[in-house]
Amino acid sequence: ITAAVSAAGTTQGTGTALTKTVNVVSSATASSADSVVLPGAAAGLYVTVVNTTAVTVNVFPASGDYINALSVNAAYTLPAYTSIQLYAKDASYWYTETPLVVYDSSGNRLN
Repeated sequence: ITAAVSAAGTTQGTGTALTKTVNVVSSATASSADSVVLPGAAAGLYVTVVNTTAVTVNVFPASGDYINALSVNAAYTLPAYTSIQLYAKDASYWYTETPLVVYDSSGNRLN
């Protein structure tokens, strides 16, 4: 577990590399669309990203990889105060699994 990841950079090439199975993003800058980058996909690999910041964080795949049906190298947008689990199907594709989503009475996502 990495409990204090600082999201940085705005592109796949400048984002903070994720190196653990569970990664808690505890720092990101609101005005710069900070990013993190997954390790290269490998069948059976899984990574959890928890965004504890008040801003959206971009989650990029490693160069040449995909997340869900996004274009190659395209970022997945992780909203503030949410988490996502990603599973690698093979050497190129990551798929997301969102945990239970909770909303308040106004329709705002709480997790």
